Amino acid sequence: MLKPQTGGFEHVVRVRQAKGFLATQKFFSLPYHLYRNNPHWVPCLWMEDRSILNRKNPFMERVELQPFLAYRGLKSTGRIAAVIHRGYNRFHRDRTGFFSFFESIPDDEAFGFLLDAAAGWLKKQGRESMRGPVHFFSPFNCGLLSEGFDAIPSIGLPYHPPSYSARLEHFGFRSQRELYVYQSKTGLLDPEVRSKIERLEIPRGVQIRPLSTASFRDEVLKIHQVYQKAWIEKWGYVPVSPQEILWIADRIRPYLDPNLVWVAEFRNEMIGFAMALPDFHPILQKPVLRSLSPALVSRLVRLGDLRCARVVAVGVLPERQRAGVGSRLVYKVWGEALQSGYQTLAWGGVPQGEDHLHRFLHRWGATIDQTYRIYERSL
Repeated sequence: MLKPQTGGFEHVVRVRQAKGFLATQKFFSLPYHLYRNNPHWVPCLWMEDRSILNRKNPFMERVELQPFLAYRGLKSTGRIAAVIHRGYNRFHRDRTGFFSFFESIPDDEAFGFLLDAAAGWLKKQGRESMRGPVHFFSPFNCGLLSEGFDAIPSIGLPYHPPSYSARLEHFGFRSQRELYVYQSKTGLLDPEVRSKIERLEIPRGVQIRPLSTASFRDEVLKIHQVYQKAWIEKWGYVPVSPQEILWIADRIRPYLDPNLVWVAEFRNEMIGFAMALPDFHPILQKPVLRSLSPALVSRLVRLGDLRCARVVAVGVLPERQRAGVGSRLVYKVWGEALQSGYQTLAWGGVPQGEDHLHRFLHRWGATIDQTYRIYERSL
């Protein structure tokens, strides 16, 4: 823990809870100032949404979040949010706390005071460790970028400078899990792999079809039911309520390409799904476009020449996972992506330890493009 400083007001680092309209504005706008000259950073639009802290957000029914801002003089220099997820704690029967929205100027004092503020708040709430960065308001974002700094992250994934990992480790954090983002070229799928998938005989009565946008919210709730059963044994699983999944779905819907979402049914019951999202991050690479509203970005997505899509989720009911349904769903997404002109598929992040998923991706010709890391420290 860092000691209080002495010196002039303009040189002292202070950390304050981010309360009120102006502080909230500073909290969410800080990355735009920190990264304004960085060509690899783009905003994650639905994550940089001030409505996240609104009590009407269904996540806030089970999540307690305390945001902090660091100042040097009158200038904000960093931010962090301490997070308690009661649903996670009940399901895993532990007292883990989390941190999210972490950003800071390259300054050990700002880093240390921000981390201490979040840790102190979590400890007072009875938490025994602090893990992160974790973003519970998006199922597609998790971890701190630790390898692959010279590329623009895929949609939904954050960018961090190389210094963050070393500074977290300096303040006692240790790697808890690594997550890998893969990339593959749609036009380079091994013909032998393609032929093998096409010969797969899925069980009689199973139908694979595209997502119905006419009944979008009903489809989302069915996907939610599959997710709850398919992911329950996976690392980091967090139960998600129907209201939470609809809240997420409403935010990604403007960017959705219906051709990239496929579902499998058996006797009118959904048994699996595969979802990819158009990667519009290259559109926002130019700083002048980074402050666009989600509505304008959505229009650019539909008009733009997008070359990459990110496979964000694949889920199949446990009793159907050995029937080839997952491979067929992914094959449908791949085929539609190829026909629609997407040249690259990004996959993940895939946690370390999920060996079957890594083998699956290698068969698809995918290679690791970026690595994210979850850190943890005892309190």
